[in-house]
Amino acid sequence: MNPNRELAYVLSSGSARVFACHKITMDILGGEVPAGAAAAPPGEAELFFQSKDLNQCYVIKEARDSRDDGIAASGLPSPLITRVYFPFDANRPGAGGQSVSLAIDATQLLRELKEHVGVADSLKNEATQNDLKLLNALKSLPSLDPFLLKDKLIRDDIKVNERYLYIDDDEWEKIKSYVNSKFTELANFVYEKEADKSKPAKLMEALWDMKDKKALENLGQALGLPPGQSDELFYSWKGVIYYEHSFELLKANVTQFSDWIVNGSQPAGPIGKQDREACDKMRNQLKACLRQSLSFTLGFMKKYNQAYDNLFKLKKTAEGFVEFLKNAPNHFNVVGTNISTVNHCMSIWDRSTGIYRGRRVPTEDLLNLFGMFLQIFGR
Repeated sequence: MNPNRELAYVLSSGSARVFACHKITMDILGGEVPAGAAAAPPGEAELFFQSKDLNQCYVIKEARDSRDDGIAASGLPSPLITRVYFPFDANRPGAGGQSVSLAIDATQLLRELKEHVGVADSLKNEATQNDLKLLNALKSLPSLDPFLLKDKLIRDDIKVNERYLYIDDDEWEKIKSYVNSKFTELANFVYEKEADKSKPAKLMEALWDMKDKKALENLGQALGLPPGQSDELFYSWKGVIYYEHSFELLKANVTQFSDWIVNGSQPAGPIGKQDREACDKMRNQLKACLRQSLSFTLGFMKKYNQAYDNLFKLKKTAEGFVEFLKNAPNHFNVVGTNISTVNHCMSIWDRSTGIYRGRRVPTEDLLNLFGMFLQIFGR
């Protein structure tokens, strides 16, 4: 499996670790993205970024190498960095390109973007300001799930072409219903003795759209949250609820992927001693990574649900749930990283092994595939 093929699998994986801005732009424009043109030319649809050539990018979440900082010892996936990848050939994005890390400061980032795609390097430029807001929104999320991205841009009042935020209406409503079921329990708990039944509904709405800062701050004060942080803490809780929902849907696929690693990841055809030893070693490393990641996620969800139930169902104590809320941004990031890491591996696994009978992969490709998975985990 050559490097370009590996890159192609990542870019086309369809996982929440990749925002395929370039592909969506190609679909909108009906073919090749012309370089150097002004944003939203006459007769063409509005694009994601106002600096038009920036729409040729892929935004990728990838693991920061953690082998030397102790994170690897925990078995958990590494923290993620966000990169903007620009293909050399817009019609063959998997054939190689250059990338820019969003971890650098705004001034350096603008210099790099100007060099790559001609973005105006002045912070006073309106299009540049808009595009930096979008890049910061993409950077801030643990993963680039359509629901999370759309919800984030709505919250930040950033308007883009809806085709970049596509999520099936039924799926959106199912997620919204699940999230609001949790918010409703909190609202009903707060107004348990209130005769005016419109108040819980208004609070639930405030939690869903995150626009009424005063209502969220008042709720946060009632729960004993740090002043001035309530909207961010409740927003992060919303993200955790989303990941709880998505993890339930992933469980069947996780079981299938795990079974393949343990029982089905034997190479097709003959294999030499050295390759077999390398294959066994990498398989064991991958098994450990997956086991630790899933164990952490299941353990976190159990503890979170116990705290939730103790307050809203059993009416025992608010201590555990309030403590969870105070650390919700960290939980949102860590749980999202865990779930998106496993999901990214599964997406690439399904695409790369599905072309082989019984998912039996040739030795060289299997070794490369194991290497990709370990790299996704940051190993």
